[in-house]
Amino acid sequence: MPYLIRKLEKKIWLDIVVAKEIGGLQADALKNFKTTENKLSVYQIENIDDRTLVIRVLAAIAAGRDKPGEIDYAIFDSMILKKIGINVEQIEGDTADQEINKLHLDLTQLKAEQILFLAEYVQKEGILERISKREITQSLTTGLEKGKLLKSKVNLKLLNKLRIS
Repeated sequence: MPYLIRKLEKKIWLDIVVAKEIGGLQADALKNFKTTENKLSVYQIENIDDRTLVIRVLAAIAAGRDKPGEIDYAIFDSMILKKIGINVEQIEGDTADQEINKLHLDLTQLKAEQILFLAEYVQKEGILERISKREITQSLTTGLEKGKLLKSKVNLKLLNKLRIS
């Protein structure tokens, strides 16, 4: 059963206690589901226990940043998309990792109700975690050394911070 990974911008919404206090999904949580042209970007993986692949997906995303840092993310069951009628298109990603780009999906023609339902589902049923700056830095460095990350597609400021020329 495939799972989806979505990078999150703010960890604040991961606090279930706060959500219970206010009686539901925090409004700030929707920042993590900001669409462009009614599309939302996710990556599909088959095995959520494959931590190496999860970190590789997140490092591929982090390669576009100015500096290495921790990343909050959610992993959730892809079956929810069918349940709430979300359209999916397999569109190659635009990261520095060509293999990870093949795992990219766009959730398309999204309606506000679908985003709200998806955000609520992810908060209640998803695996919500943070990967440390150290792990991201290590994965970026290893990816560059092993040629899994295309140096030409990695943010130049990030390369300088990693001290890789």
